[in-house]
Amino acid sequence: MLAEPPPDFLLASSDAALLTILEPVLRAIGSRVEIALTQEAALRVMTAHDPPAMALLDARLTDVRLPGKDPASDIPASDICDLLVALRTEVSRRRLSLMLIAEKATDRERGLLASGLVEDVVPRTMDAAWWRLRI
Repeated sequence: MLAEPPPDFLLASSDAALLTILEPVLRAIGSRVEIALTQEAALRVMTAHDPPAMALLDARLTDVRLPGKDPASDIPASDICDLLVALRTEVSRRRLSLMLIAEKATDRERGLLASGLVEDVVPRTMDAAWWRLRI
């Protein structure tokens, strides 16, 4: 029986320390890893024809203007929540799993979990050994 290939990942963060921890862990299991340093780049990858199976999103990631009906009505995204809402209107949960990497699980993060915008929230303080077990 053939083993299933490891999933593809999007790692969306501009935090060099977080990228240094996570990228080697994901590549070590044989996954293809795409890195997005901005919300705009992350949104492009996640809404592509063939998105990765899972996106690991840094809650600190901000910078995009979400598309409105025309370019003049683009909406500035205030934080990662805006990106998640925009994304879920275009991409189903079956097609893309989202894991939020946050400082801690606050009411906001618990709300994102409860609403189904993300499947998991992970503290950003987790080290490479923890990620190897988790992934």
